[in-house]
Amino acid sequence: MLKIIFSTVLSIFILSSTLIIYYWRDAKFEPTAQDLLLYFVLMPFLISLVVLSPYLIWKLYQFIQNKQQDSKLIEAHPSLESENTQNRLNPEYLRLNVYATSLQSALGKNQEIFAKMAEMPAPALDSKLVNQMGNPILSYRMPDPVDESLDHEMDRAEISEIQQRIQALMQAELNENCASLLTIVEHLKNSALFYDQQLAYEYRMHPAWIRSDYQEDEEEQTMVMDIPRLNMLNIHVVLSDYLLHVWNEQSSDVLIEEYLQSLGLLVQQINVHYHYWGTENAYAEWIKLLKTIQHQKDEISYITVVDSAIDQDMIDEHLWTIDQYIPAEFIGSCCIAAESVQVSELSRVKVIELVENEINLMNFIGKLGIENLEQYANETPFFVVPDNIAQMKVAQQIATHIGSSNIQSYHCLYSHYSLGHTQSLAKIFGFLLGLQAPESMHSFVFSLDAPHTHVIFQSEELLSELNT
Repeated sequence: MLKIIFSTVLSIFILSSTLIIYYWRDAKFEPTAQDLLLYFVLMPFLISLVVLSPYLIWKLYQFIQNKQQDSKLIEAHPSLESENTQNRLNPEYLRLNVYATSLQSALGKNQEIFAKMAEMPAPALDSKLVNQMGNPILSYRMPDPVDESLDHEMDRAEISEIQQRIQALMQAELNENCASLLTIVEHLKNSALFYDQQLAYEYRMHPAWIRSDYQEDEEEQTMVMDIPRLNMLNIHVVLSDYLLHVWNEQSSDVLIEEYLQSLGLLVQQINVHYHYWGTENAYAEWIKLLKTIQHQKDEISYITVVDSAIDQDMIDEHLWTIDQYIPAEFIGSCCIAAESVQVSELSRVKVIELVENEINLMNFIGKLGIENLEQYANETPFFVVPDNIAQMKVAQQIATHIGSSNIQSYHCLYSHYSLGHTQSLAKIFGFLLGLQAPESMHSFVFSLDAPHTHVIFQSEELLSELNT
């Protein structure tokens, strides 16, 4: 680079100086000291700068690109120095209770998806979506009931078609978790009656809790047993970052709040949060969200993760860059809370065991006392990998990561392909997929987006066996 710059400047200086000297000689011009500085220093410098500017801009662009690639490489391939730093950090353990979980995609529902994932089903021909030639394309579309509910719903001008579809998925998911949510609402109400006088009055006025046979001479207050305190239901809606500027939050707020109010919950105990994440940051942000929930005492969270590219306008956009674009959609949810939070009449279905700053997976397995499980001897997959193993480096890193443990390559369950090109929230889909493993099986989730973070899911049945 320096050689090119030096030779260019020198060539321009010699050429411009020669022309100026011959011109001054023929014109019999007597230059001053200022003329010499201007024509033999400043002018060659400015000409060189103009000539070299495209080259310098290109080198700057390459430098920035290399820096970005180096950053990604460091994350994917931690150097010895970063590993030594990691060794100096103490592992951080996180434990969360899961009270309900569900997952739906083109492959089916819940454990059905977990069972089918190893078969790697191909996308189906979608007669409702076409390419530039008007021919049907392949897609991972959710089952027909979603489309039927959309067909019967009138178009709403204030929200986009893709939001209408996603909100239909959200409504179906709320219905799927109705029993669990109703139990949580009942606990929130009883907690308010016991701990909060103002909310207790609001509940007595709520239409869902008013008794038609109430008599004025009855006791003014119903005695409520001392129950664990629960103040808030946090609703987290996780969406793809492409919806950031098109999503109408007011519309989805109405959908969520009206549904929960129909179950008898006061709006004062509902807190709705929206998260817009992309491929690069989704998994890291998901881990941060779980850590936040761990520190929320007296609160429970209902998280909905949903993504859909089943929209002709979106497909038309992508077909310009990807000829064989395969859209997909999924929705998953879970009710989770810190380990100390208890919900009356609702047992936890799974426990999330998570560790950060741990390089060796076997250390985590040993700490949980699950290093000698029968499932290691079987060939049934239980180790969910949401990364794209079609990339050779990714496959090698995964193999290296599990190499020191009892887990073999045939234990891995790869979820990346099942969402086609709809990959913004694919890593979180893989996490939720891990929650759908059979209750008799310890399931794992690992992503290279967080190479020193390990996640293990255990059912209540497995925890009881470990404690006996």
